[in-house]
Amino acid sequence: MNIEKKPISEICEINPKLKNASIGNDSSVSFIPMASIDEVTGSIKTTQERPFVEVKKGFTPFAENDVLFAKITPCMENGKVALARNLKHGIGFGSTEFHVFRANKKVLPAWIYYFLRQKKLRIAAEKYMTGSAGQKRVPTNFFKKVFIPVPPMDVQKRIVKSLAQIDQSLAKRRQAIALLDEFLKAVFVEMLGEPVGNVKGWPTKKLRELCEIVRGSSPRPATDPRYYGGTVPRLMVADVTRDGMYVKPQIDFLTDAGAKLSRPMKKGDVVIAVSGDPGLPCILDVNACIHDGFVGLRTLDIYAISNIYLYHYLKNLKARNKSKAVGAIFKNLNTDQIKNIEILVPPLTHQMNFLKKADRVDVLRAKCLASESELQNLFGAVMQNVFGESI
Repeated sequence: MNIEKKPISEICEINPKLKNASIGNDSSVSFIPMASIDEVTGSIKTTQERPFVEVKKGFTPFAENDVLFAKITPCMENGKVALARNLKHGIGFGSTEFHVFRANKKVLPAWIYYFLRQKKLRIAAEKYMTGSAGQKRVPTNFFKKVFIPVPPMDVQKRIVKSLAQIDQSLAKRRQAIALLDEFLKAVFVEMLGEPVGNVKGWPTKKLRELCEIVRGSSPRPATDPRYYGGTVPRLMVADVTRDGMYVKPQIDFLTDAGAKLSRPMKKGDVVIAVSGDPGLPCILDVNACIHDGFVGLRTLDIYAISNIYLYHYLKNLKARNKSKAVGAIFKNLNTDQIKNIEILVPPLTHQMNFLKKADRVDVLRAKCLASESELQNLFGAVMQNVFGESI
């Protein structure tokens, strides 16, 4: 079938104005923060309700079945795209860092949604981003260069149904992983106690007493070919959210010259995100560099604490760490806050008993992650076959 391709701007209204809303200022409307969008499945995890008068100015408006596309780094690169549904009164508001797409009658909203979820589209969009490092955004005029296939409506429905089925399977894997994480958290608390409160009376130390703490760094200027595009892996938050505890960076790479201007860390080192997703910990599965959105923990005192125990401890503390974050667009934890985190230090024998149970859970988690990866590969293959070259 020869399918016509059209500029996406011809079949979508991009960043439309608010629809006429016949609701009172005190009426509640749906509000979707950037953090509510799941990067893997594109689902909206939670929707808030806020008074219309509080959000009608200063936020991005959208309507039922509009598609939300994160335009700011790193949310765009991480794949934050969502289809707005079940909005109260049929309208919603969200971050000013969303582009909004409203499909016309020639396409299904879900067709636009899946099209915008393509990884290759995000890679292309990244090249057109404007602004300073950490505040780069995809401009609206990028989408003038984007062409989308427009098959007959029955073909769209059939393909969207297949993609939705893969999405549902992905969601189930994510749910299984979340349940395993919650179970392991409960095991941690049962065996070693809640990190906040120290009901078991373990000795405590500041994190700075247990390791060397270093802030990541990045070569400048950003994207300079002398420093970027080599073979030395550089950790990104999306690597951590994808892999979990043991992370092998796969998104960004530096040259040897770039690595010298960054912050090299060793396999087995614990790393904590201080921006993007403050407090999110991981353990490097390979030697890699970290940028200034991370803090690295070096030369851990192995006679006092295990790196795996420390990872689980920090993960359980994540919510509290995140609540201490400061900043406007991206909330940040500073290095001094990290250094002063109180760490409970139970005897190594207790730590190892927990790690034995954690290992068994990690085996199950790894199987779920492998299954999820297979589904993502299938999803990508179907998307490539359906949409082809679009830019």
